[in-house]
Amino acid sequence: MSNLTYLQGYPDQLVSQVRTLINEQRLGDVLAKRYPGTHDYATDKALWQYTQDLKNQFLRNAPPINKVMYDNKIHVLK
Repeated sequence: MSNLTYLQGYPDQLVSQVRTLINEQRLGDVLAKRYPGTHDYATDKALWQYTQDLKNQFLRNAPPINKVMYDNKIHVLK
């Protein structure tokens, strides 16, 4: 089984539960049920617009945002 990089600091019991869900191919369903809200920010432009909207709403006096990058190479499960 692959090393679960993102769960290295978590208790063994939790990691075991995740491994079981992966083996049963149910992890995606469980996560989708627990966190039903998804986002549509799959490009640099969409993510930049989202961060601009947040900045304009909550950080009006903050300096402009210099750089926002979406990393499409991140894969939680390999």
